[in-house]
Amino acid sequence: SLLLRVCVSTLYAIHEPAYVVDSSARQQFGQLQHRTFPWYFNISIALSSGLLVLWNAGHPHVWANITNPKLADVAQAYALATIALSQLANQAIVGPLTSKFV
Repeated sequence: SLLLRVCVSTLYAIHEPAYVVDSSARQQFGQLQHRTFPWYFNISIALSSGLLVLWNAGHPHVWANITNPKLADVAQAYALATIALSQLANQAIVGPLTSKFV
């Protein structure tokens, strides 16, 4: 029952934006996206960077073993850094290109 609810809500969350695009004008959706996505990316970058700083502060041995991603603590730092850098690249490169086309 719980698994079914999770699957249905995930499908709804994935497909809902398509209904928004179909039912509203393309220009209005572009304006909405242009206003909301910078906030989303800024919050995501700040949270993942903050978590990375907190993680490294709480696990000082991460810097000593930074070249050994097989350690769980180091792998977690790599994951958080990857998230922050990916969101930064998305905000700086992909976002402006998308806004130019929409």
